[in-house]
Amino acid sequence: TTEIPAPKPKMIPLCIMVIGLRTSKAATPTTAETMEGLSSIKSRQYEQGYQAFKIEADKGNAEAQFQIAKMFQSGMKPDRKFKNALIWYNLAANNGHSVAQFNLGLMHAIGQGTRKNPKQAESWISEAYKSAKTPRETVIFNMRVKKLAVYGVKTKY
Repeated sequence: TTEIPAPKPKMIPLCIMVIGLRTSKAATPTTAETMEGLSSIKSRQYEQGYQAFKIEADKGNAEAQFQIAKMFQSGMKPDRKFKNALIWYNLAANNGHSVAQFNLGLMHAIGQGTRKNPKQAESWISEAYKSAKTPRETVIFNMRVKKLAVYGVKTKY
């Protein structure tokens, strides 16, 4: 069967880009600092949340690295920079965080913080599917990946 691509949107809405706003059970943070970071974010104390996540992120905690990436990407940090989000997603992705892998793939697909690179996008999205820890993650990935055909990214995993 031939898929007909949707018209090319000017930009993927933020709700599509920043997935994983809630932490899955498989990636539930266990450190006091990461829990403090999530609590701070919930109460809109973004700088306090960032500082708490940074302690764990510097130790290689993929969940903390992922949370920092989301903060940069979604504008919770006053110095919103997609390149910083890309750096932190890359760290978390290389530490096996499946949602970070998926978001990194999305950023490569649309050229957010980097040049568009469909091959790199496919590579990270494929890795995200392999690393998915719950069926819920796979369902979320499936819902979002269909929108990427217009960017030249393979949509069947």
